[in-house]
Amino acid sequence: MRGLRFLVAVALLPALAAVAGCTPREVFLAAAGWSDGQPVVVLAPCKGSKVTEVALYEESGSAWEVTNDAGVDYAEFPVFSTPAGWTQTIGELRELRDDTSYAVLGEISGHPPVAGVRFTAPQLRELGPDEVLARPGKTAEKMSKAAYRKFARGAC
Repeated sequence: MRGLRFLVAVALLPALAAVAGCTPREVFLAAAGWSDGQPVVVLAPCKGSKVTEVALYEESGSAWEVTNDAGVDYAEFPVFSTPAGWTQTIGELRELRDDTSYAVLGEISGHPPVAGVRFTAPQLRELGPDEVLARPGKTAEKMSKAAYRKFARGAC
């Protein structure tokens, strides 16, 4: 069942991104990076929107998830940590493995995920400290955090 949840989540990324053009205020953008020897998630929703949930899924369906009832308009934090103001709701996933794929998804105030990114652990380790993997098109691309923030602002 958990494997099915991952496959459904990953399969929905392109479809949900296409629908995002119809509702620009609800766009959720997530990127993945590598900092200080650990994976990080970088969140940039549209202006006026707040991210309330972030989840990392692996192919097997195992997940790591944190929620924040108040929501945030921009955040960057290590995966597998519980940032101040957030609550860990799922903690089955505790490390990244080289032989599997992952997807970062999230919610904006109860809306379904709209845009995230798929990646592998080796892809993240190849990133510099100011780089992320984001999905401005159909596939993940390496870009600077500044370029990602500019892309995120323009996507809204």
